[in-house]
Amino acid sequence: MENEYVSSEIAERIKRATKEKGVAISAMLEAVELGRNTMANLKTSMPKVDNLAKIADYLNVSVDYLLGRTDNPNTNTTFQNNNTGNIVNVNENRGNNSPLISVNEHTNKNTLELINLINSLSIVEQAEIILKINEMKNRGD
Repeated sequence: MENEYVSSEIAERIKRATKEKGVAISAMLEAVELGRNTMANLKTSMPKVDNLAKIADYLNVSVDYLLGRTDNPNTNTTFQNNNTGNIVNVNENRGNNSPLISVNEHTNKNTLELINLINSLSIVEQAEIILKINEMKNRGD
């Protein structure tokens, strides 16, 4: 299945989210340290993933929502690891004090330590870690 992302549609979703949050686009762009021409540039080119993540975090919506993959800006996903039975909640729409990942009573100490470390990272650093782990997994490490 192939997804087609249109930069102008992403811009519209960002505008809609800022309006719903009562935030000026210029204030949002300044807060996430993006240039004031960012929105105009979205009419012709796709945003970088880290910039899209910064905007999503600031607006407290998921990147999937901004991309148009879902119409629900509040995305919470629960995964169960079939090897351990542990349940991990990934909270993509989190406030400033909410963790990206939470755990239940079946989570082991190593997993807890890893989750705490990941929660302390920025969204961009988390994405880098995920990429690195996938590289290691694909190499068979």
